[in-house]
Amino acid sequence: MQVTRRTFLKISGAAIVTAAAFGATGALSANAELVRPPGAVAEADFRYLCLRCHQCIDTCPEKALASAHLGDGWSNAATPVLVSGCTLCMKCTQVCPSGALTPIAPQAAKMGTAVILENECVGCDKCIKPCPTGAISKVPGKRLVLVDPAKCTGCMSCVKACPVTPVAIKVTAAGAKRPPFSAAKS
Repeated sequence: MQVTRRTFLKISGAAIVTAAAFGATGALSANAELVRPPGAVAEADFRYLCLRCHQCIDTCPEKALASAHLGDGWSNAATPVLVSGCTLCMKCTQVCPSGALTPIAPQAAKMGTAVILENECVGCDKCIKPCPTGAISKVPGKRLVLVDPAKCTGCMSCVKACPVTPVAIKVTAAGAKRPPFSAAKS
């Protein structure tokens, strides 16, 4: 098929408009709020090193990992994100072929921090028992729970247990401990 100048310009114009639309919605930029699996290196290194092979996702016995979508940013697309209760078995770090996930001790894991959405929380306390670190407690005299950021690992067990729709608790990448790749290699 021979491409005419007019067809070439139409295709180029459509590509530019599409790229501008994705850029306007943030789809091309990296989303710093993604919660990564335990042992993930610093975000910029992680996005560079991750092969998008999904070995970590496939090996997770809890099915706590999923693939990031294009809406999470072009550079994040198909990288692993934590979406459900992680038991810190560390199997994901053992199968990562690129070094994007490095083996760490479970007690060193800090993937993020849970945040209570006060307007959604009904004070049912269903998130307290599943929390493996005791980071969630009842606010005395109120129908609300509280998260201790120092104890929270960001494992998302509380999110998995929340019966409210939409969920009344979310985990953000805030407070995540992630070494730079050079430190992870040594």
